Amino acid sequence: MFSRERRLVCPQCGELLLRGDVEGFSSCPFCLFRFEDSPELEDFILEPEVDSWMKRQPGFTFRLIQQLPQEE
Repeated sequence: MFSRERRLVCPQCGELLLRGDVEGFSSCPFCLFRFEDSPELEDFILEPEVDSWMKRQPGFTFRLIQQLPQEE
């Protein structure tokens, strides 16, 4: 159901699906395959909201690139 890149692929028709394709109806808009509720599907759908929430919380902002002291 999920590819290595964390993309949702319909197991029946093989179409690449976006969050918006399944978040409201839990089915593939191309072949109407019905997805079973699972923690992985829920995580996939909620991931952008969780990431946004975490960025707004104090202490959850990290500096991605830090200057490391040069060893002499």
